[in-house]
Amino acid sequence: MSITNKIKYLSTTALSKELKMGVKDVFQILLNNNYIERLNDNWILTEKGKQLGGITKKHPRIGEYIAWSEEIKTLSLVMNRY
Repeated sequence: MSITNKIKYLSTTALSKELKMGVKDVFQILLNNNYIERLNDNWILTEKGKQLGGITKKHPRIGEYIAWSEEIKTLSLVMNRY
């Protein structure tokens, strides 16, 4: 019998809460590192962001949003406050 680990994804807002950082700060760090970009008032996941484990998810009420593999919490880029 094999055990598979399901990847847990966090929205950027949920990620900011787990890191005990402001959501605007987390978005700014991701933007500064070219993992996301801003287009027409929307956040867009870049190829570099996808390589980091980011995906785009859809929610019935809020629409599309970027979610990150839970592993992103251990990366130094998030720990570096800018």
